[in-house]
Amino acid sequence: YCLFCLGGKEALTLAVLKSLFVLLTRGGTAFLMSLAGGIVSTLLMALLLKSGCFGLIGVGVGGALGHNLAQFLAAVWLTGTPAIAAYLPVLLLFSLFSGTVTGFLLYLLFPALLRQKRAFGPN
Repeated sequence: YCLFCLGGKEALTLAVLKSLFVLLTRGGTAFLMSLAGGIVSTLLMALLLKSGCFGLIGVGVGGALGHNLAQFLAAVWLTGTPAIAAYLPVLLLFSLFSGTVTGFLLYLLFPALLRQKRAFGPN
């Protein structure tokens, strides 16, 4: 929603702020995982959105794939072992499911969210 209605810079700021909250509540490892997933997914979704070839569901799937891949790479880097690669197919499959659900829910809620945004002014 943030990326669609507020813009890329705002969406990246939100991803970083969320990661800082994770740092405060869950520690450094969770922070790095959150930051990697948040930044990569936001940038990928911005590219997909800018291309004009993807709707809400396509952008949602792309974001989920980017998020899970970035977190996977961060986990490999943090643990120093590529043995967790066996988990990658599960992550990618779950990305398709979760990205579709997220995109579809935003599709359903978007009209109400836009009405709410207009009710609070031009920002």
